[in-house]
Amino acid sequence: MKKRKNKYLLPLTLLCLAVVAVVIVSAATKHRSAEDTVENKPMIRLNDTLVNSLCELDTLKGLDKAVRSYMTKWDLKGLSLAIMRNDSLLFAKGYGWADKEAGVEMQPGNILRM
Repeated sequence: MKKRKNKYLLPLTLLCLAVVAVVIVSAATKHRSAEDTVENKPMIRLNDTLVNSLCELDTLKGLDKAVRSYMTKWDLKGLSLAIMRNDSLLFAKGYGWADKEAGVEMQPGNILRM
């Protein structure tokens, strides 16, 4: 006796291929639109937006005093302090001079050696 082929096999296979194609095209389009959005937005650098005036609070005067004491003890001309918790920047401030001769005060965005 001859085996009978399943009459639903071909339509089911074509339907699965169509669904896979739609998912792939949709994912590629979504990825492309996300890239376009990033490219069209102006780049804002964190180093350009962080300034000492953002951290000039009366409640932080004790911290400022402790940092300045540390700088005096170790004879540091400039220092940058950043405090983070998990993935969030809580505090960023520069102390002293980045370039004393040029009159450039230390800011949180100044790049330093470690």
